[in-house]
Amino acid sequence: MDRIWYRWYDKDVPHSIDYPKVPLKDKFNQNAESHPERPYLIIGDTTVTYRQSNQMARRLANGLLGLGVKKGDRVALMSPNLPQHVIGLEACYKIGAIVVGYHPCPINCCKTSSVR
Repeated sequence: MDRIWYRWYDKDVPHSIDYPKVPLKDKFNQNAESHPERPYLIIGDTTVTYRQSNQMARRLANGLLGLGVKKGDRVALMSPNLPQHVIGLEACYKIGAIVVGYHPCPINCCKTSSVR
């Protein structure tokens, strides 16, 4: 299959990469354990470390568990591209919940009936 978008890649950008054979949540947990003070999220002048992100994701995951969310459940995550969205993703990954992403938009273009 011809992938025409490759022509816009810089010459040093590979067309594919080898991904680790480990779930994303495990990779995050490994990095949080081995490099807790490394930056995970950088927002303007604010840096959130792996340790801080992991702590926030654990708290949110425990909150979701307390609400009865379990592995395989779908969780609607309605958020623009903010650090809280990433923490929400990590929390869902920790408990095995399936993230259903919704990006906020004007009310007249969203079908609110799809969220229950």
